[in-house]
Amino acid sequence: MTTQQQLDRLTQIAATCLESIQALERITAKHDSQIQNILTDRERTDAAIRALADEVITTQREWQGYLRRIPRQ
Repeated sequence: MTTQQQLDRLTQIAATCLESIQALERITAKHDSQIQNILTDRERTDAAIRALADEVITTQREWQGYLRRIPRQ
């Protein structure tokens, strides 16, 4: 194998490596976006759960207040 052939082969290997790296970068960017969406959804879900818990506590307090106002027999 001549020096030029070796250089051509190395150039081809380097180009293939670059294509692979670029493909991995695209996949990584897509996964980063998916992870960010999951985290955002989790934050929204957590906020909804906290709001629901607050509503339950408020309803419980209102119900207890109502029950205290009913005359006992």
